[in-house]
Order: sequence, then structure tokens, then C-alpha cells
Amino acid sequence: MSILNTLMGKVLKTGQGRFRAWMGTLGLGIAALLVLAAVQLQSNFNELLKSKENRDTNTQFLVINRQLNSNNLNETALREEELLALKKLPQVAAVGVVQPGYFKASISSNSERFPFYTEVSFESVPNEFLDQIPEKWDWQEADEYVPVIIPTMYLDVYNFQFALAQQLPQLTPEIVKMVNFTILIRSSKGEMQMKGRVAGFSDRIQSLLVPDSFMQWCNNRFAVENKKQPARVIIKTHDAAAPELSQFLAKNQLTADKEKTRFSRYRQVVNWVAGAAGLSGIFMLV
Repeated sequence: MSILNTLMGKVLKTGQGRFRAWMGTLGLGIAALLVLAAVQLQSNFNELLKSKENRDTNTQFLVINRQLNSNNLNETALREEELLALKKLPQVAAVGVVQPGYFKASISSNSERFPFYTEVSFESVPNEFLDQIPEKWDWQEADEYVPVIIPTMYLDVYNFQFALAQQLPQLTPEIVKMVNFTILIRSSKGEMQMKGRVAGFSDRIQSLLVPDSFMQWCNNRFAVENKKQPARVIIKTHDAAAPELSQFLAKNQLTADKEKTRFSRYRQVVNWVAGAAGLSGIFMLV
């Protein structure tokens, strides 16, 4: 061993030996930096996606439906096996049916100051998927009013587009909640008028929502077709940007809000870059 140490010392004292020693030290430093950079990159990206602040945002709720094309027009119902497979994904914590109304409906204003009339379609979701549950949300047949949740986007469109163009007064959420309107439900089985009132607003689901109990009552009374498979579901996911979830949706020709799943593509790039950096660093260390 002492002879080997002596020989190595002589080699390193030569010009070529010192150059190799410096190059080895530089390579070791670069390798260590690559490995640390790969670890730090993954850590930062996971913190971005999985921090408490981001877990509590709306990106953790996705409304899923089939991609519509010329081959599946009027055949967009989700199959039972697709729903079962979706529930088994490790990233999916819960799946709720977005229940549509199988009847025609319209709403009209009772106020001369804010006159309006429009055809509408109602949907309902389980309470656990709502942004927040308004007061008196559990509807019963004896109730005077039907509570309705409207998308916040609808109010923004009215205030900053329609109202300005038509010289109409802008409305705050508090004023909207004070406006009563008439709901007209009709089908071949008959029609019925009810009183309605806006109970809250949603940033999560872009449709007019009514309580599940009201939707079931209306469908039982006015629907003219047998119960169908749902065309839309809402999921609660631990990781809306998981590549596995995006791959499942693409494989089954399903789609969700692309704005909420945009990090999936970024994560694949980050994984590739971090993996390449990590492997390069380990190779250089060896």
C-alpha cells in the first residue's frame, strides 16, 4: 500500500497528473451540483402543486365529460366501467354525478325594474362538491322558494358586458340575492310555476345549480325518458396535474378544464429534466 501511495503521489506531482486531479475535482463538483439540482427541482415543483394553499384551491375539483366529435353526437353518456375505473385512480378522492334536469325550464323576473326572461337548464351535484353550502339549501316540496346557485362568471358578464352595452344598472351579489323570479317547469307531463331566489355563487361549476332533492323531485315528476347514464361528473382529486389522470382522460376520450390540468404537461417536462440531470450527475460521480 505504501508503494502504491508513493507511485500515486509521483503521478499527481507531474503536470499531467495535476491536470487530471483538477479535472476530476471539477467533474465531481459538477456531478454533485447536477444531483442536487435534480432533487431541488422536484422538491420545488411538488411544493408548488401540493402545498396547503394549492390543495385548497378550485384546481382540485374537475368537471369531466366526453370529448364531443362527429362520431359520438348524442352518445356522450359516461359508461359504468369508465366511472368505476375513474374512482380507482389513486389521485381521485371522490366522484360525484352532475345530475341534469330532463325537462324544459325558464326563469322570468317579477320586478319591473329588472325585467328578464330566459330559457335555462338546471343541474345538481352532491353538497360535498359545492364551493360553499348556502343557508336553507336543503329543499322540500313545501318550501316557498327554490334556491339557485349561479356561476360568478354570469354576474361578471352581465356587469361588465351586457349592462354597459344596454345602459342597465350593475348589480352586486347582495342585490342579486334580493331579486325574486319565477321558475316555469314544463314537459309533456304538464307544467308548474315556482318561486326562485339566488342563494349563492360558484366559481367551481359553470352551470345553474339547484339542490339534489329538488332535481330528483322534478325528474320524477316531469321527466319523460328513463334514467340515463350521467354525461358529466365532478371529481375531487389530490393532484389535478397528475400525468396518470391526464393519460386516463386521453385514453377514454374524456376532457376536463384544460386550465386546471395544465400543470400535467409541465410535470412531465420537469420529471424528464430532473431525471436526465440526476442520471448525468450519478454517472459523473461514479
